[in-house]
Amino acid sequence: MRRTALTFALAIAALLALSGTASAATWHVWPGHSIQRTIRHASPGDTIIVHRGVYHQNLTIRKSHLTLIGRHAVLTQPAHPRGFCAQVSAPEVDGICVLGQVDASFNPLRPTVGTTIRGFTVRGFHGDGIFMFNVANSRIVGNVAAHNSGYGIAGFVQHGGAYLWNRSHDNAEPGLYLGDSPNADYVIAHNSVYRNQYGVFIRHSAHGRVHDNRSWGNCVGMFLLDDGQPGGLHNMTLWNNRSWANDKACAADDEGSPPLSGIGVLLVGARRTLVTHNWITGNQPGGESFISAGLVLVSAKIGGGSGFDPRHDTISNNTITGNSPLDIFYDQSGSDVHFPGNTCNASQPSWICN
Repeated sequence: MRRTALTFALAIAALLALSGTASAATWHVWPGHSIQRTIRHASPGDTIIVHRGVYHQNLTIRKSHLTLIGRHAVLTQPAHPRGFCAQVSAPEVDGICVLGQVDASFNPLRPTVGTTIRGFTVRGFHGDGIFMFNVANSRIVGNVAAHNSGYGIAGFVQHGGAYLWNRSHDNAEPGLYLGDSPNADYVIAHNSVYRNQYGVFIRHSAHGRVHDNRSWGNCVGMFLLDDGQPGGLHNMTLWNNRSWANDKACAADDEGSPPLSGIGVLLVGARRTLVTHNWITGNQPGGESFISAGLVLVSAKIGGGSGFDPRHDTISNNTITGNSPLDIFYDQSGSDVHFPGNTCNASQPSWICN
């Protein structure tokens, strides 16, 4: 009797799974038609395929489990942006905005879950190319974000998900950004980021895996920052990335950032962070910078800031050569910081490379 009941239950579960799959729809959008209107009519679990063409549209996604696939589809800023995101961010306009539930003060409530955005080129927006706030299990795959006035691809308050195989270049702010995500559990892998402010920028986040990315021509190739908020930045792993020729110069700004140039990897207040088997070479300042080196590890208290000193960090088995004036700079703050097995020539303190 018990076995019969179990068999019946499994059969019902299988039928429910099949019915859920069968109910998912695929929508097609062609040039001249509205992608946003299709998003509005689509249901969770649906796929929207946007076909080849240039679409002067900005998009807002506020429902879960939608998949947007661009087949040579290009988004550019429309003359008259529409939607909730355009209203709250005006005059800035983001190309694609994915937003979870928020209260009247914009505090996050229930996240938007399971968004996939694949294969779009998002260029020339006055805000970010792709912007996400309060999302979970998102996958941003194989997109191009270029020549936007804000970030290329940015996510705030994220849990789970990945940036994979994207190209983000010539944006006024970082090419790829992850912030305010203390339980990020996020993957940033196989991306190319170049000629942005910073290539990859991670702030006030934890539990991330950054690997197999290429970063060049930025002010800083990869920047991990504890900005003093509770929890700081910790449990990050960077491996098998290439960061070279990051010689763009970024001036100091009103938010307290010092001038930056010629830095391959910058770690500020990072804790329990592993940097291993990366290739960091040929980073030389193209202008003023508070410090320039292939890899920089400093306290978050530098310059009067707040936050943590480095703790329990390992910088191991990296190739860090040909950087100017130093391959590695460490301010000797914090504790339990180790530099085993690196290939490098010039460091401060000198014992790191000697």
